[in-house]
Amino acid sequence: ISLCHYLLGITYIAKENHEKAVASLLLSLEMRKVQFGPNSVECAAVQDKLGKAYGKLREFDKALESLVEALRIRKIELGNDSIDYAHSVFNLSEGHISMEK
Repeated sequence: ISLCHYLLGITYIAKENHEKAVASLLLSLEMRKVQFGPNSVECAAVQDKLGKAYGKLREFDKALESLVEALRIRKIELGNDSIDYAHSVFNLSEGHISMEK
C-alpha cells in the first residue's frame, strides 16, 4: 500500500495537484517507516518527492527539511558516489534556487 501512495503522490505532482501529492506522500512515508525503518532508502525516496511537492507549494522550510533528510539518508545508506545521492544534491540546490525567486 505504501508503494501505491508513493506512486499516487508522484502522479499528483505531475498533474500539479501538490496538496494531494503531499497527503499521499505523507501516508506513504509513515507506512515505509514502519515497513523498512526510518533511515531506509525507501523513505529517502519519499522524502525527496515530498521536498519537491512542498517546494511547489512554496512551503520552503518543509521542502528543505524533507530534501535534507533524503540527502542524509542516501549519504549514509548509499554513499557519496551514488546516483540517488547526486539526485538529492541536485534537488536540494533547486530548492534553494526556488526560494530566491
